[in-house]
Amino acid sequence: MLQIFTSEHKHWDRVIGNINFALRTAPSATTGITPAMATFLKELRPFWDNRDVAYDAPFDPQ
Repeated sequence: MLQIFTSEHKHWDRVIGNINFALRTAPSATTGITPAMATFLKELRPFWDNRDVAYDAPFDPQ
């Protein structure tokens, strides 16, 4: 994926964040989970997903 952007775009550094997000949220064919889930134990949310975190799960103060 990165090779496509570096060969076709002169300003690849502007899209590297989007490429990283795509790679980190794509499920692995071997494990079936995303790298984000394996690392952070939760899925990453895109910036346009503006749901309040309080509505995603019950609050647990412990």
